[in-house]
Amino acid sequence: MLNYFTHTANICLYEVNAMSTEERVRILREARPNSWIALSADESKLLASNESYSEAVKLAKAQGEPEPILIRIPDTWIDRVYSLCL
Repeated sequence: MLNYFTHTANICLYEVNAMSTEERVRILREARPNSWIALSADESKLLASNESYSEAVKLAKAQGEPEPILIRIPDTWIDRVYSLCL
């Protein structure tokens, strides 16, 4: 039970430290196409960007982040609209 509360507290802490939506969108839009970006585990900062997944992980870990969050940047951004027809 203690592990559950510790985990829940960590999730709340991550949400408080997480970057703003605007900052995340800026980082994603400015990242090099067809690359990987690495964020800190609490999603509060950008740690690395590289065309290689393994190199992005390596660079993030070199900054002291044992479990970075990796995001793949597409070749091009395409606006999509989804609808549900019933």
